[in-house]
This record gives sequence, structure tokens and C-alpha cells, in this order.
Amino acid sequence: MRSAPASALGRLRKAGPRQLAQTGLSIVEDLLFELRGGVDTRRFVALDRASPVLGENAPHGRDYHPTRVRHFRALMRALDLPEGLGFLDLGSGKGRILILAAAMPFLRVVGVEYSPELCAVARQNLRRSGLERVELLQVDAARLEIDDDLHVFYAFNPFDEVVLAAVLENIGASLRRAPRPAWIILNKARHDALIPLAGAFEPVLDLRYGNAAFRVFHQPAQR
Repeated sequence: MRSAPASALGRLRKAGPRQLAQTGLSIVEDLLFELRGGVDTRRFVALDRASPVLGENAPHGRDYHPTRVRHFRALMRALDLPEGLGFLDLGSGKGRILILAAAMPFLRVVGVEYSPELCAVARQNLRRSGLERVELLQVDAARLEIDDDLHVFYAFNPFDEVVLAAVLENIGASLRRAPRPAWIILNKARHDALIPLAGAFEPVLDLRYGNAAFRVFHQPAQR
């Protein structure tokens, strides 16, 4: 099996000039983000899927790869979401997206991560960023009851279709209990055919930036 850096190098060799430029700028922006904030969100982490600490769904998890800072900011500009929404990062890892989302006009920012190792790093990063209001839950996402004040659900391929199906059903239960507009954002979606489990969502945006491939699904408030 190829290592993560070797795989990334292979993808870069196949990229066109525009994608290469976007990726190069993104690498620089990631470095500046870390240096300015004194945080550690960049390095790849391979998870031990056989670890009993991670619970029964550990085999369905993915290794930690962060969304690039520049990519997420480009996505948020393209979406132009209304203010006052609740944001949930599914598989929040070291907290990079939580830090970025906290700088945006979300009313509430929550992360869910089942790895104690990643949660410990994320909490340190949040403290260094002065973001005490950001909530981080160390829990299996499949077992998370979705709060009714959350509207935007983000996932960068943190788990396979087994956990994703459970998460989407939980989102659907929350939306039926408290009808409201909602957005599901998948980066490098592999199982987007499962989206109907969450409700009557329609695709509203496909955005490619660098090596990111965002698919956004939206459901207006149901009466």
C-alpha cells in the first residue's frame, strides 16, 4: 500500500496547471494558518482501526486528512450561507474546520470525533485559538443525536457507508422533529447516494478546487 505522501505526489503529477496552482497556493495557506495560530492541524494521522478504544465502528473509520484552509474558504464563499446557522463537523479530527467555521457567522459550531488522540490535539488547538465557545464531542458519530439547532453538516470522508447511513438517518430524525433548512456538504463524496436517508435533499453545488471535490445538498424547511 502506498503511503499518503506518495499517493498525494502521484495525484499532483496528473493534475493540470490550474489545479497545480490552486494546490500550491493551498499548501502555502495551510502553513501560514498553522504558523499564525500556533496550531497543529496539518499532519496526516493513521488511525488504529483495531483499537478497542475507538469502539465497534472503528473498522469503518478513515485516516485523518484535513481539508485545506483555502479550499474550505472557497466553498463558503461559493455557498454564501445565511447568518445564524448551526454548523456540525462530522469527523472533526484536529479541529481545523472548527477553527475556520468559528471565524464565520455561524451561531453555533460543533465537532464530533471518536479518536481520543485527535480530540486531545483538537482541544489544544482550540485553546490556542481562544475558541472556548466551540464544542467538541468525543463520541461515535453513528450514535450522535443531532441537536435541533444545527443546519450545516460537513464531512471530509471520515467514515464509510455504514456510519454515514446512521448519521444521515439521525440528521433526518432531527429535521422531522424540528423542520428547518439544512445543508449537507461532502468533500470527495463516495456514498452520496445515501443522502435520501436524511430527507428530501437536492444537489445545489458541485465545486472543485485544487484536489477538493465538494458536493452540497440542500433541503429547505419542511412544513
